[in-house]
Amino acid sequence: MLWLGSLYWENLPWFQHKMVLPFWLLVVLVAAEHARAADRRAGLGAVAPMWVREGAVFALAAFYAGAGAHKLLESGLRWADGVALQLWLWRLGDHDSVVRAWVIEDATVSALVASAALGLELAAALAVSLPRLRPWLAAGLVTLHVGIDRVLHIDFRTNIVLVALALLPWPAWFRGRRPAGR
Repeated sequence: MLWLGSLYWENLPWFQHKMVLPFWLLVVLVAAEHARAADRRAGLGAVAPMWVREGAVFALAAFYAGAGAHKLLESGLRWADGVALQLWLWRLGDHDSVVRAWVIEDATVSALVASAALGLELAAALAVSLPRLRPWLAAGLVTLHVGIDRVLHIDFRTNIVLVALALLPWPAWFRGRRPAGR
């Protein structure tokens, strides 16, 4: 039902697809809360199970890899030639943006940017099985969203936060900063 609901929402003309990822992460958090409540009833600790973080990574990877796969299914490798990107920027981009002008005027730059974006979206699937790539994918996805925000003024700040929370190694960073003996 959730998958069909996501497909339905994604195809509404007025629905912003950036809301699908927060929805799926909320599903993971609800499942985690249910698991914690069951643990409390059983007299166990209330620490979130490891699958919560991995579930968030999976939802994020599916969201971005699905976007890349959709581009390939709809237009094949032609999407990476940059023409679609040039048209989007020509029609909707910030006319004062130097990046917009550069991408529109140079087919090679446009193809590189479009290919990089497509490659990054598809590479997000690797976050599930290759945790060492997660910080690099986070950096790439955050950069992608900042670029989209600056040039097209499409607000993906929510996704920026979710990418950083799910893909950056916060638990390891916090474990490394604990004083000895704790």
